[in-house]
Formats: sequence, C-alpha cells, structure tokens
Amino acid sequence: MKILVIGHSIAHYRQRKMWEWIAEQGHKVVAFCLPSYADEVYEPVVKGSYELVLAPPIGTEEFWHWPQIPQIIKDVDPDIIMCYQEPFSYVAWHVMKNAKLFNKPFVLFTWENIRKAFPQPTRQMESDVLKEANLVIAGNSDAGRICLEKGAKRVEVCLQTGLDTNLFIPYPKLQITDKVEPKKLLFVGRMVPEKGIELILKAFDKLPENFVLKFVGGRGSMDELVKQHKEFGKRITLEPWVDHTKLPDFYNWADMTLVPSMDTKMWVEQCGYVIGESLLCDTPVLSSYSKSIVELWNTPDVHFIQQGDVDALVLILKTESSYEIKDGRKYVKDNYSIEEIGQLYIDILEDVTWPNRKIKKE
Repeated sequence: MKILVIGHSIAHYRQRKMWEWIAEQGHKVVAFCLPSYADEVYEPVVKGSYELVLAPPIGTEEFWHWPQIPQIIKDVDPDIIMCYQEPFSYVAWHVMKNAKLFNKPFVLFTWENIRKAFPQPTRQMESDVLKEANLVIAGNSDAGRICLEKGAKRVEVCLQTGLDTNLFIPYPKLQITDKVEPKKLLFVGRMVPEKGIELILKAFDKLPENFVLKFVGGRGSMDELVKQHKEFGKRITLEPWVDHTKLPDFYNWADMTLVPSMDTKMWVEQCGYVIGESLLCDTPVLSSYSKSIVELWNTPDVHFIQQGDVDALVLILKTESSYEIKDGRKYVKDNYSIEEIGQLYIDILEDVTWPNRKIKKE
C-alpha cells in the first residue's frame, strides 16, 4: 500500500515509530504534519519508505487547515488516506473533502469518548466526516459507540499507536542493602486538574517521611500548586517536560507510577499510554477507575481506586505487596507493542483499500 498519513502531531515519537515500522513491512508511508506541536519541534525525515513532510497551516485556531492538501494528494497518489484529526474539526472536514475529490479511501482516527452537541457549522462538519469516512478507527469503545450513533458506516476499535518495547525496558536492579531506601512515586503527564494532581498531594501528606514524589510534566496550571507544597524542593520535585526517549529513566527510577485521573463533563481519560510505558519498565501503576483504562490495562500490576478516594490511594501505597511486579511487561508486549498495533493497522487499511488497489495482470 501507499499510505498518506495526515495529522497535527503524527511526528511525535510514538506515531512516527509505528509508521516507520509499517513502512519497513513493504509499504510506502508519507506522513504530513505540523512543523511543531506543544513542546516539540520536528524536522523533515526520509527513512527508507517512510517520509515525514512538514507544513504550516492557515486559518484561525478553531478553523485551520493545510492549503497544501490537494497538491500532496496529487503528488503522493496514495492508495488510502489516514487522518488523525477529530471528526468535528475543520481540518478533518477539509481532508475528507479532498480525499473524495481525488477518489481516495478516507480513514479517520478519533479519541473522542464523550458525546458532545456542537454548534453549527461544527455539527455539520462532524456529521459529514463520520458519514463519508470509509472507516473510523476509535481509540476506545466509547469513542467507537459515539461514532456509530452519529452516523459512521464502519468502526474499528484500536489504539492510535503501539508502544516501543525496545525503548521502554526495565533497567538492571541494584542489589538490596540494609539501608532503608525511600519509596519513590512518579507522575508523568499534563499538569492539569483532571489528572489528579491535587489528589496526589493530599495522599502524599498522609504518607510516612520515607516517601518521595516526582512530577514530570508541563502544559498546565497545577505546577504552581505543586510548588506551593511545604515539601517542594525536598521530598517533592518537579521536572519540566522531557524528551520522550528520556522517560524510561524516570519509570525505572520509580517504585510506583500514579495515574489517578478524574472524569469531568468535558474530558474522560482516553487511553493512558503512561500506564503501558511504566509496565514495560517493570514499574507497577496506581490508577483511578475509568472505563477506557480498565478496558486497556486490566492486569494485576495496575492497582485501581475509585476516583477521588484519597484513603484508598494511601492504603495501596503503604502496602508493600503493591510494589511487586508480575506480568505487566508481557501483557503490554503481547497486546500493545508497535508490532502488534502496527500489524492491526496494516490489516485494517488493506481491508479498506483492496477494492481500490491496482492488480497487475499475469
């Protein structure tokens, strides 16, 4: 297949590594992306059959698009177009319209797991995109259900990308000594209220002094709350957003990774890649109950609490057996590796593309 992949952040390490792997399986992949996103700045890449093309958008924050889309479809002449933009976005609508103009199969990925009623013209754009898509890939079951309810013809549930099991590995453990080592707790993610930052701090206040806590994150307002804590700079530290390839150092430092997310009216945890990365490094996870989290990471190495339950969080952290690792790494490798998810994408896209492929005559 020749695949044109379009999305604002598909140059991020996770997505790029999977599409590079797909290209290595004999497919041509051209990825079209913004030059930068959030804290990351990208560079063009040509690696075998994988090419990353960068281009700035035009328009407003709400209604932006790439004017280069028609030309890149014409230049690449793909067998299929894979778009990583939410269906209610103008950019997804613009890509869909051009895919249909050039008679190319159009596949969309969505995370949106809350049913939202948008004003016009956003509502009409969302309806058009879902109804015209040859296939919608949903990152979780709720997102898939909502797409079907809103008119999608076909939906497959599959993660956005797999995890790099060669990058996220457990480091050799130091020999145990008679010295009492601190219990090291880790949070990795956006520093926003719905990620449970305040809950973590409340629980930390109830833990013995041999516990230490490290936040690794950015893009949010809760870092100020962390800095105001009386233990900040002593038993609590805050690291700025780090390069994705540096994250294994933090997971291997930690005894437990904390993911106590809180549902809101406008946001519900969609996947929790941090959980999989932590498990690959043989570090157990404490998470709050959230539907997609339970569906994806149902393994004994993930300890669940009810959302907002400080006492349950403290109890698990004080229980020594909570830190024992069982089969978490194997679970992630068997289900969510780059190879597993990448092959699912190949199978799904080939199934959509087959009627449109050029079959050579003997």
